[in-house]
Amino acid sequence: VFLSWSTDLVRDTLRAAPVPDVAARLAVVLGLGSLGYLGGVLMLAVVLRRVRTTGAVVFA
Repeated sequence: VFLSWSTDLVRDTLRAAPVPDVAARLAVVLGLGSLGYLGGVLMLAVVLRRVRTTGAVVFA
């Protein structure tokens, strides 16, 4: 969804007509990107905490 909406926004900026709802669309793309970043940081923190406590990288 994030990549689809961001490419639609980029495509619309290349057209001669003004982009409809540019502020709202940009806010949604930035919000989704921020949520993805936050999710990745949290998952990485969980994995690193596990590796530090167990000393193993495997999950089996």
